[in-house]
Amino acid sequence: MVNKSKYIAFSLVLLGIDQLIKYFFYTQPERLGIFGYYLNENFSWSLPVSNTVVIVLTVLSLLGIIYWRKKLFGPSMAWYLMAAGAVSNLIDRLARGGVVDYIFLPYGGIINLADLMILSGMAWIVLSSYGNRPNKPIN
Repeated sequence: MVNKSKYIAFSLVLLGIDQLIKYFFYTQPERLGIFGYYLNENFSWSLPVSNTVVIVLTVLSLLGIIYWRKKLFGPSMAWYLMAAGAVSNLIDRLARGGVVDYIFLPYGGIINLADLMILSGMAWIVLSSYGNRPNKPIN
């Protein structure tokens, strides 16, 4: 079994990589193929929600991750990925007033590594939950 500190270290390395890439595109905003600088001052999918509200929601989400990680199942790594992704985007909001996105998707949307960390952590928990269900017929 892998030590929990290795999960935390890996998540922090990804957080650091995401912050380095964001800093690069923040200081060098030229577009390089599908990569480039975009400051998303709104919420996910550019929903018009104030930065202050998003910061509060992020802090509440992080507290929820800490609480539910102890109460629910799921691979530890998935929870740490989600937390590190949320912290990376929170750093952007506090430092720059929005989240630096840098991966332009072919069919619309702009994301970053932190978004992928959050999404993969959530998907990992959902997919792992299928093996933890009791074998009862659905009525």
